[in-house]
Amino acid sequence: MALGVVSVVVAVVVASVWRQPGDAGLTAVWRLTAGAEVISPPAVDGRDAFVATADGVALAVGLSDGRVRWRFEAGERAVGGLVAHAGLAYLVTSAPDGEAGHVFAVDTRTGSERWRLTIDVAPGGPLAIDGTSAFLLAGEVLAVDAVTGEERWRRAVGAGPGMVAAGAGTVVVVTDAGIEALDARAGEQRWERRTPARPEVPPVVVGDVVVTGDGGGAVVGLSTLDGGERWRVATGGLLLQSPASAGGVVVVATTDGALALDVASGSVRWRAGPGGDRTLRVATDGSAVAAVTDGELQVLDARTGARIGVASAPRARHAVAPVVVADGVLLIAGEVVELVPMQ
Repeated sequence: MALGVVSVVVAVVVASVWRQPGDAGLTAVWRLTAGAEVISPPAVDGRDAFVATADGVALAVGLSDGRVRWRFEAGERAVGGLVAHAGLAYLVTSAPDGEAGHVFAVDTRTGSERWRLTIDVAPGGPLAIDGTSAFLLAGEVLAVDAVTGEERWRRAVGAGPGMVAAGAGTVVVVTDAGIEALDARAGEQRWERRTPARPEVPPVVVGDVVVTGDGGGAVVGLSTLDGGERWRVATGGLLLQSPASAGGVVVVATTDGALALDVASGSVRWRAGPGGDRTLRVATDGSAVAAVTDGELQVLDARTGARIGVASAPRARHAVAPVVVADGVLLIAGEVVELVPMQ
């Protein structure tokens, strides 16, 4: 039985032909050459995708036709990619000397700069946003007004790899000791949880649950209020990226394949996708899951894990770029394809 038609967008970091003869159910619609390496998954807001390249250029691209609507040049190396929220695209950059950086807030309609924030310490990654506040690691956690760029608070946290997430009024930071949670309004510590080893990937906040790895081969769901463990699931492999979430489900990429979990209970919905490949990356919009490795793209039914379609994926020079799925559109770093599901 047909599962319907899903539009899929794939952004490639190389200019080679993406689709190969004989691939099942995938047809290229358009391709974007960004001009430099795309360093992170594109951000989607409305009908546009926003792409950051390593040389500090932000592009707004129409999802329907691949047309570049505007181009913004920061003049510094980009760190961690773009985040789009409420009409603004946020680009974090590092100065040439690596000792400082900036946050640029760009109007998503026009590409004009709304504000910029100078950071005295080199930033550790992209922004995390919760409500009207944006959070950044730059030696310490810095909270700013997402609309104006005005600083709200800053707080020192334990040493760590510079991974931060936010949601439900909570800012979650990965440190060398484990997980530390701060109150998003005031910056006060809510709780701290030690893990067997440092979590290997950034956590995500889904509702009132923090979904993270424990550094020892398990995915755990923690309460945003007190850090109490809601559930724990052994993955069978190492986590490879931050969990992807939609529709009350989180999908985790591991060295043992893709794993879909219920956010509230931690119950396993399905296990599928390519296993034994450390380049595996996943994304979901609640209806479809994209599982990408360095050489293959599989599209899975988000409810069951059944494979809908498969195609060759571009081989990257380093790791495969992470993917994003939003409203039936899949982006890997410039090409849109239309997925016609198998019977």
